[in-house]
Amino acid sequence: MDSLSSALGVDARLPAYCGATGRVLLAERPKDEVRFLLNRIMRPALTPRTLTALRDIVQEIDRARQQGYAICDEELEIGLRSVAVPIRTGRGELIAALSLSVSTSRMSRDDVVDKLPPELETARRAFAALL
Repeated sequence: MDSLSSALGVDARLPAYCGATGRVLLAERPKDEVRFLLNRIMRPALTPRTLTALRDIVQEIDRARQQGYAICDEELEIGLRSVAVPIRTGRGELIAALSLSVSTSRMSRDDVVDKLPPELETARRAFAALL
């Protein structure tokens, strides 16, 4: 039986530069502000797959901005993939992000990209309708 990390629980804080949720939230900010913020923080590699170079992280944030979702592939923890989408008010204001995580042994990156964003989009719409 596979399990996801027990280290991540309610109210866990994750670095925005290497998590899907953080990247979705950063994608809302102007590019210059994102660069400024990322230049002011330490960006340690949490795994061998963690992106730490400013150029690489900004590229992933730009991709999230264009796609409407962000992917984290073993950057926070080996064996863990996640995808996140933004949650907006009816006026289009970003208020949160919604994410799903899966064990790498259960879904390939391609499957995560193909299957999870549509599921998150359905949940996002249902949640947004309540706002």
